Amino acid sequence: MRRAVLPRSFGEGASCVNGSGRIKLVLRLVLATVWAGLMVVAGIAAVRLRLPETIPLAQLAPVAGFTAISAGQVVFSALVCDRLCPHADTRLTGAVQLLSGLALTGGLATMFVVWLSAGS
Repeated sequence: MRRAVLPRSFGEGASCVNGSGRIKLVLRLVLATVWAGLMVVAGIAAVRLRLPETIPLAQLAPVAGFTAISAGQVVFSALVCDRLCPHADTRLTGAVQLLSGLALTGGLATMFVVWLSAGS
């Protein structure tokens, strides 16, 4: 019975099996998790934030919050989930990344349009 050969990702090869490769991998996963978590927490804070209408572009706070949440999901699914679960079904992981990416793109486009309309 042949063993399945996993593709090398993020430029890592056989060095992942030694001690320093594992430390690098764990450090990368921890940093990516913290990065994604901070984006999600900042997004939730921006959604819940109630700004007075006198502040310019105050209506962008909820959109910016949802965009930050989507960005956190993209970072986590691309950098952490793909490394922790390499055998996950590509249709499922691709759909999650696609939907998160579309939400991120839509949020950025919405913020850009609101920013342009506020300038005129």
